[in-house]
Amino acid sequence: MVADIAKLSVGREEYYTRELATDHEQYLSGHGESPGRWYGAGATSLGPQGEASPAGFQRMFEGRHPDNGELLGRPHGSNAVPAFDVVLRPTKSVSVLYGLGDPVTGRVVLDAHHAGIAEATAYLDEHLGPAAATAATSMSGRGLLAVGFDDRTSREGDPLLHTHLVVANRVQGPDGRWTALDGRDLYRHRLAADAVYRASYQRELSRSLGAEWTPADAHGNRELQGMPEELVRLFSKRTDQIDLEVERLEAEGRERTPRLVKWAVHATRKPKEPEQAVVLETDPDQARTIGRRHISRYLDLPNYANNWRRLGFTDDDLVGQGSDRLVDALVAWGDVEAVSERVKDHLDAGADHVCVQVFDAEPHGMPLGQWRKLAVALL
Repeated sequence: MVADIAKLSVGREEYYTRELATDHEQYLSGHGESPGRWYGAGATSLGPQGEASPAGFQRMFEGRHPDNGELLGRPHGSNAVPAFDVVLRPTKSVSVLYGLGDPVTGRVVLDAHHAGIAEATAYLDEHLGPAAATAATSMSGRGLLAVGFDDRTSREGDPLLHTHLVVANRVQGPDGRWTALDGRDLYRHRLAADAVYRASYQRELSRSLGAEWTPADAHGNRELQGMPEELVRLFSKRTDQIDLEVERLEAEGRERTPRLVKWAVHATRKPKEPEQAVVLETDPDQARTIGRRHISRYLDLPNYANNWRRLGFTDDDLVGQGSDRLVDALVAWGDVEAVSERVKDHLDAGADHVCVQVFDAEPHGMPLGQWRKLAVALL
């Protein structure tokens, strides 16, 4: 594995916040990911630490102070690159241990992964600077302003622990001014940062679990010693899909290059599954009250509001806790039959599966009875 880097365009921030769990129970059920975490000396200097709120991340992505919204340098233009996405992930055997191990082991693996992310970020803090710097006037910045979003699985549902480290295209120079980051430095130091990450999580797992490692491959990756190859292969569906597509292209006369492999990755990637909020309640007032509890937290997030406007909703729909029209569009409520029809609409539109998120009057309860009723109708 080698760290991937992607340039992010204006509006891409929604990708990272739309999959977040709305509460701890939802996270434990596998329907949503944990909140983002602040990384980098730049974030520390501004104040944010620990968990990153969606609103704070949104402001960072817009080139603003995460807390007070003050512009950090010039505003981004419509064709700007507001941030970079650096993806760091351990080898597959580590992800399998994380996914299949008991909760204590999973927590230890996740802590080791986070330690690696922190050390890689600290390395980048020291080596990245403003874009205005030249070879003659080289200067370092005061560290990255970044948020890391953890994902636990691949799009095929296999264990795939990885973090999207979203690095703001802003860095504070020695003179105190905030300017664009020199993205070239990010690419120059990618391999070194990835090596720091790998060395860190391997060291942590050797210390905490007594893990032993296989010899390093050409990229320096080491798998866990003793992990059955058949088990790793079983949970590597994405790798198989990519390899088959590359082999097909090679059979057509294409030369295997990093660019061809990257194309195969995107060509075989399936979209994330649609998510449908559900309330099994036939009384309109009660159903909408429960639904509003779910959607109200998103109404103040510009990326969500802008998408709803593009779908035809107006500012009147977004005031307060949302109009009945907005709630009815986002939340499937009613009896089992009515909800099933809404879910089947996604399947008729081309989805091969739908994530059903059930809410009821008790916000912290587990709606086991409602899940059972829906399972009979949907499975």
